[in-house]
Amino acid sequence: ALGPGRLDYLRGKRVGEGSTYRKRASTLGDIVNSNVWFMKGVPNAGYKGSDYLNFVKAQKTAARTSAIFVGANDGMLHAFDADDGKELFAYVPLGSYDNLASLTSEPYSHKYFVDGSPFAADYCKTYDASTPPKCSNWGTMLTGFMGAGGKGYFMIDVTDPASVTAG
Repeated sequence: ALGPGRLDYLRGKRVGEGSTYRKRASTLGDIVNSNVWFMKGVPNAGYKGSDYLNFVKAQKTAARTSAIFVGANDGMLHAFDADDGKELFAYVPLGSYDNLASLTSEPYSHKYFVDGSPFAADYCKTYDASTPPKCSNWGTMLTGFMGAGGKGYFMIDVTDPASVTAG
């Protein structure tokens, strides 16, 4: 019966906090070991070739959002707009699921969750084996790690970080 309320709590809503759920100082979990990763709006991996340069030009034209990524011990990787600080999305990796309920209850004992350091890099989404071979579709992939929170990693396509959705 507490599932929907717990989900709201984990999403940062304060309904039931201090009564049904643990009172917290901040809706953002503590950031202990995770380094912050900054991703520029315009990619600049330095790849040569017109296929990559076209990708860079397209991202510049689309005004891709510059983003900051960091793992936290609230069980999530957080993505923030680097210009205004608003959260773009939060991702809960499968490795966090078993312990999420413990974040809502008293007594609370600190646990590590998503405290590995994320990083992002441009990659070839679609390889065209024509002659000469080329990448026909580029993107940017973020890789995150559980760190001391457990075994595992996850990858999220952040080519357009402002468009990442729950779906």
